[in-house]
Amino acid sequence: MARGLHPSAPDEWLVAENIDGGRTFVVHTRPPRFIAEVCDECQLAPLMAALSNGQELAWFVWQDPPPASEEALLDLLGRADAALTAYDGILDADARRAKDGDDEDDEG
Repeated sequence: MARGLHPSAPDEWLVAENIDGGRTFVVHTRPPRFIAEVCDECQLAPLMAALSNGQELAWFVWQDPPPASEEALLDLLGRADAALTAYDGILDADARRAKDGDDEDDEG
């Protein structure tokens, strides 16, 4: 947790799905705060960022003014990509553990 934040403050990066699971979003909870959609082909979005997993981040909704410099924006987008990569890694590990558990059930 970042220094000076209340213990109940949310993590800096959150990943969320809508109720039917059809759309995924990344939420940055610290200034400059934003919500952006993770999509496979974000057509017509005014700002899109390629992610290392082949998807794109787009349809930004800024709660604070976006970074003023291109360098600061690219840094923020790089950190968003790193957060999503970490999240994907957690999901992959959970899926492997679940599969391993299913394999053990099949053997018993």
